[in-house]
Amino acid sequence: MTSGHASRISYIDVESDTRQHEHSHKLVAERRALIASGGRNPQSNYNSLYHFLKSIGSLRYALGYPLSEVRQSYVESVEAYLKVVELRGTVVYKVIKEPMTSEPTQEDWDRTPVTIEYGFGNSNESYQASCLALIANQDDLARQIGEKIWDPDDATYISSRSTSCTRNQHHLAYAFRELLADSPESSEAELKKIHVQKREAAIFYQKKLIRALGTANKALFLDGLSLLVDKHKKRARSTKEVDDYLCIAALGLCKLALKHSVCVLDDFPQDDVHLPLQLIGKSEK
Repeated sequence: MTSGHASRISYIDVESDTRQHEHSHKLVAERRALIASGGRNPQSNYNSLYHFLKSIGSLRYALGYPLSEVRQSYVESVEAYLKVVELRGTVVYKVIKEPMTSEPTQEDWDRTPVTIEYGFGNSNESYQASCLALIANQDDLARQIGEKIWDPDDATYISSRSTSCTRNQHHLAYAFRELLADSPESSEAELKKIHVQKREAAIFYQKKLIRALGTANKALFLDGLSLLVDKHKKRARSTKEVDDYLCIAALGLCKLALKHSVCVLDDFPQDDVHLPLQLIGKSEK
């Protein structure tokens, strides 16, 4: 069973994505029920809800649903994400790290320090969610999420090879936060801390876009945008991952470029399936 719409992305597996779309709706219903019941780990449930709804939006886009339905999924997604960042610091646990020859005693647990979990809602994820809010025309939500971009100094989830937040992603997110706060000097200070390696070329292109927004440099923005979209297109065709169906960061930063009159819509690459300008300004199809 398919959606009945003409798919927008040629290389997707329509039947597989249709099944995933249907399954994601079931997962959303389950998470909403868990949240409504007041069960344990609300932050984890909101985080899952955010990802499921985000996937539904991207699947709807790829499968050809009306853009109003795509946008609504993204709106619900970022509303859930705001809860994630508002609940940061509420998850605590203990881990006994030294080797144990038997089950830990109560004394072992008592002398073990509490660890506060800050991984959910990390700076990189918040940057992406804020961009998604911009795409969904939720500027106030984008601002609220952007204001909460933060990582503790001793965050163990940040490293050069982290799958959730690399050091460069951390500084990029901070630069974005300062840009939203109308502090281009502070944004530039964070950009200068980024030392991009080949595997993080997309970070370098986003760095150009954020720098261009901070300096109102149209030529620099369009150069970085072209590089980022081309890089994303190659990645998306290779991975065929739902999260790559749209270039979220590029679209969000394009929305800021329009908002601050750095560019006009016709300056951007036209008719690129991964950069649907209809979501941020053109007539919907």
